[in-house]
This record gives sequence, C-alpha cells and structure tokens, in this order.
Amino acid sequence: MELKGARSLFELEDIYGIRVLVSQIQEVYAALEVMSEAFPGYLDHDYIKTPKTRPDKPALKGKSLRLLQFIAYKDGIPFEIQITTHEYHRNNEALHRQYHAEKYG
Repeated sequence: MELKGARSLFELEDIYGIRVLVSQIQEVYAALEVMSEAFPGYLDHDYIKTPKTRPDKPALKGKSLRLLQFIAYKDGIPFEIQITTHEYHRNNEALHRQYHAEKYG
C-alpha cells in the first residue's frame, strides 16, 4: 500500500470517497451546491475551470483531469466527493489507466 506522503495510516485524511456523475457541466456546479448544503466542507480543487495537466507525463499528451474535488465532513470524519460529467469520467479513467501503465509497467 502506498501512503502518498503520510507516514502512517493514522495520518490519512480522506479514507472515504465518492464520485458523482452528471450529464452536463452546469449540473456539476449544481451538485456541488447540493453537497455543500448537505455536508460542511470546502472546495479543494476545481479542475473543470482550471484543468489539472501533467507536463511531466509526456505519454498523456497534454490531456487533463477534469472534475471538482470537494472535501466534506460527516461526524468529524473527512471524505472526498468528486463531481464530474460522464464524458469527463471516461476520460479521467483512461488517463488514470495510462498513468498507472506508465508508472508501473
């Protein structure tokens, strides 16, 4: 298991996560509003307005991750909510597979 910067399991911040898929970009922001009313939290990243590119990964050919990342809390426990469109989800998953193939062979 890779801890991605954490020194122990007890330092992990977002153990749980969900991904919400919608049809259109406008619905992404509507879903964010619903989630932020339902759970205390904050918008961690808006990769739709500012796509996450990986210039250090030439195999990705400038493609970018497109989603909203909202960190929410339930009973004091943080969890990550990713909100994106079906189309961006397919692209994000393809990028993820490509990244892992490049990293792990």
